[in-house]
Amino acid sequence: MPDESRLMPDQEASSTSRPHGQGLHVESLGGNTAVRKRHDSDERERELFATIPSSRDSRAVLATTAAIREAGFLDALWHACRRAMLPALAPASTAARRGAPSQLWIAVGGLTRPGPRGGSMAEELATELDTDVLVPDGRLELVPGGSLYVTGGRWRLYRAGHPPRPHVVRYPTPLWEKQLPAGPVADSGLLAEPVPAGLRIREDGQEPGPREEDLAVPQSPHHPRLLLGSPGAAPIPPTRLASILTRLSGGLRRPWELVPTTVEEAAPARLRELAERLSSDVLATTGPVLHDGSGGERSVVRDPHSPWEPFPVSLWHSATGAARVALTARAPRGWVRFNQLVYRRAEAGPAAPAPGEMVARVVPGGLALLPFAQSGFRGAADEIAFEQHRMTVSVGSPYVPVPPEAPHVLRQLLDGLTPRQRGRIRLLILGIADGRTRGELTAIAGEPNGGGPAYPPISTADGAPDATSAPLPEADAPDATPNETTAHIPAVESGTSANGALTDEGALADEASSRDTDDEQRPVFHSTPMPSHRPRTVSEPPPELLSERADRPSPSDTSGHPIRAPHAGSTEEPADTPPEPLSDRESVSPVPEDPERPRLVPARTGGTGTPHDHRSTSEERSRFARAVGDDFDEVLPSVNTVLATHPALRENEADEAKADFVAVILYTGRGANGGNAVNRLLRTGNTEAARDYVACLLSGLRRLPVHRGPSFRFGGCPDGDVEGYEPGAVLSEPGFLSATAADDLTTDDEHGDSVNGDVVIWSHSARRVSLFGRNSLPEEVVFAVDSRFKVLATADGETGRPTLLLRELRPDERTDHGELDETDLAVLLKLRRALRRRHSTEPRVLSERDQLDRMSSPVGLVPTELRGDAEAPPAASGAEAARPDHPAGAVTTAR
Repeated sequence: MPDESRLMPDQEASSTSRPHGQGLHVESLGGNTAVRKRHDSDERERELFATIPSSRDSRAVLATTAAIREAGFLDALWHACRRAMLPALAPASTAARRGAPSQLWIAVGGLTRPGPRGGSMAEELATELDTDVLVPDGRLELVPGGSLYVTGGRWRLYRAGHPPRPHVVRYPTPLWEKQLPAGPVADSGLLAEPVPAGLRIREDGQEPGPREEDLAVPQSPHHPRLLLGSPGAAPIPPTRLASILTRLSGGLRRPWELVPTTVEEAAPARLRELAERLSSDVLATTGPVLHDGSGGERSVVRDPHSPWEPFPVSLWHSATGAARVALTARAPRGWVRFNQLVYRRAEAGPAAPAPGEMVARVVPGGLALLPFAQSGFRGAADEIAFEQHRMTVSVGSPYVPVPPEAPHVLRQLLDGLTPRQRGRIRLLILGIADGRTRGELTAIAGEPNGGGPAYPPISTADGAPDATSAPLPEADAPDATPNETTAHIPAVESGTSANGALTDEGALADEASSRDTDDEQRPVFHSTPMPSHRPRTVSEPPPELLSERADRPSPSDTSGHPIRAPHAGSTEEPADTPPEPLSDRESVSPVPEDPERPRLVPARTGGTGTPHDHRSTSEERSRFARAVGDDFDEVLPSVNTVLATHPALRENEADEAKADFVAVILYTGRGANGGNAVNRLLRTGNTEAARDYVACLLSGLRRLPVHRGPSFRFGGCPDGDVEGYEPGAVLSEPGFLSATAADDLTTDDEHGDSVNGDVVIWSHSARRVSLFGRNSLPEEVVFAVDSRFKVLATADGETGRPTLLLRELRPDERTDHGELDETDLAVLLKLRRALRRRHSTEPRVLSERDQLDRMSSPVGLVPTELRGDAEAPPAASGAEAARPDHPAGAVTTAR
């Protein structure tokens, strides 16, 4: 699949000189049609055409460059347009008519010019076909990944009986397009200009970079991309970049993604500094992004000697330095993708992985080989920072024995890498391995060519020294078995362009040579320099854990939960020591009607067992449709309307998406199938009755855009009582939780917002549902069932009024109960700023009762009458109990 874009020429006036276009033929490409010249050998253009999506409501009519220049082209184009509309013209069934497209996108320029009869061809097509016809009014460019972009103009919409009007600039049209500025934006000496993927940011007055580079970056359906850097230009200072990003963010309700096109712009240290200046995480690719030819994307680190492709395509960078993987490249040869972060061996087959099966998890620094049971949550390997000059392959987890099949799996993984990737490998043994296993692993990766053992630098968040620290003298080098080998980086001249880009020819040669590489052709390895002092690294457990101890995990224990070892002289009690008695809160917030029963108690967790990224099954959708009855058919037309307007939401799963989005609409509505009703079932522990509803709603939410940042709820603490919460407590919400991204919503005094205080939640996974809501709140966002939240504060630091500030925890996140860590304190500052902003805006009063009820339930707590078991005492402050089988409860249990 080529990475270059194609400029689509206009049709020539001479195209009408020969009727019927004898040298042309019309071809179907998926749901689209294309006019091609017979015996046309331009297969790359055809491959580009094949990537352009189609849908039931929107189809594209395409034409090759050779066909447009052929006499009789316009006749062939008319035939292609009629063929694209065949379902609408067929006199057969209603089903055929329903499948007709309502929009026809004709990717041919020049159709807006007046014809012999005065009207343009686009007008004539719209009238004859009785459909919306869209044609480019500007220079049309075909972008890799399957999008059509109009430079210097827009797609123009023609509708019978209406004057033509400008429409959009991209097909397919992403949800974020209308949020971008219409023209260039200048700020702090920088200029942001429109490009197909989003915006290009450069120095104002600097010559624009190569147009081909801007067109090569594929368009993301989820967020606009901001391209940075030009070959030979100095990187943009983070202070000025933060200024223009802040200005752009004011109009963007979706997170943007930075695409650094040079090694200097992509430096992780710069991105961490930028995150610190913005006071928010920064999403950035690891290099220029290209289409990989299989529907995915790849990034290229443009090393001037040897460009290479890391497995993390994009990362979330935070001010603390701990990065998180956002998007991954396709799996190595011989491996297949299991989910967004995990690859497994193709030979394993389609069956679900066994807990002990060795898989490869994509981590910021590279790949982590570990049992499948440990791949679902963050571990030590996730703390290894991304490095532009090498890729870390770690084996196992700290304090857990390395599985015996690890050497065989490591060989399979390395054999699947390209030579450029193989030349960047650093092996890191994290698990407990005997001498024989360690020797096998290092032999497979490549023997060090002399020198002392090397100790890996850890993510800067761990306070490890720089990789460039001065080496220790030979006499001072610790006498230990090396846990790491680093590959020598060979210079590779072929397959690179002048600016260091990895070209298609280079990539193809890379893949071909990787198939022919044998043991004798593998790169030479050497050890890395020693740091100036020896840090404790994740590759080496404490000595006391390397000895035989009763409390060490057995070889069969692959749960992956780390067990904290007591420090010397520590007075810490064993893990099984009973906790201190819980304080009695009844005297703090008594219930006059029944003083022996607490007014608020911890909510039961939903216990649905359905993950947040669940994809609904056909059985679940069928049962859900039967359960909601006529409500399903009533809201289905609304779903069809939204999908017709926003085809990107379907993800090529139109039928599955419809049932999922019906659940989203019903949730935002009233009545027996509304959000308040389903949450009442979940909050009382009656999960079985709502299981299929939950499955479809979760599946629908995952298709919607993510809201990252502050979200607001109303007073969820009756009578202003926030004593039921304590800073550091972890709350588990068994139902779905609604909030709003709008910071100006409030309620009138009748509903008590001014009395009960504010609730502000820092979100990282809530989904925006306003697009589908018949009765949704302005800018409503929804947190998934069984979400967890950590209490950061219970009062406004400036006014002292009751306020609940929460941070959403990730499903696999471990956190200390009862205390705030560095992440909590950083988020707390952002929440307080959001609270000040909320208080300074002109409020909009919300008074609709159903919406208020959805927005004001106490997070993680329910009234006793909803809990239904008054005899059960509440946990401290409503905090979630530590559960050994829960990733977040493991640390608490082991303390």
